[in-house]
Amino acid sequence: MVRLQDWIDEFQGDPDYEFAKAAIEVGEQIVARMEERGMTQADLARAMGVSRARVNQILRGNDNLTLKSIVAVAIGLDCRVELRLHPVQSDSKPVGSDAEQERAPTLARSP
Repeated sequence: MVRLQDWIDEFQGDPDYEFAKAAIEVGEQIVARMEERGMTQADLARAMGVSRARVNQILRGNDNLTLKSIVAVAIGLDCRVELRLHPVQSDSKPVGSDAEQERAPTLARSP
């Protein structure tokens, strides 16, 4: 029987796997921020100036969002985008990070 970790190890570094993983992480952050703010999909759609159907597409993860789209979502959620490249080695620090910072979020609250 194949263990989940074996499967993950096999696909680690594969562009499709890494894309799916990043899309899930961004989607989870969007939903978490919406919940924190008590926002519905309709509320986010109004804040972004798009249709509720478009927000639903974004949350389902069926789109390959552009950076511009991610920024629009962040602005609608009163957030800013913070994008960092992380070395594959777990003992390395992200590019541009402080010594104590282990991992930067994709979406971060505005100050």
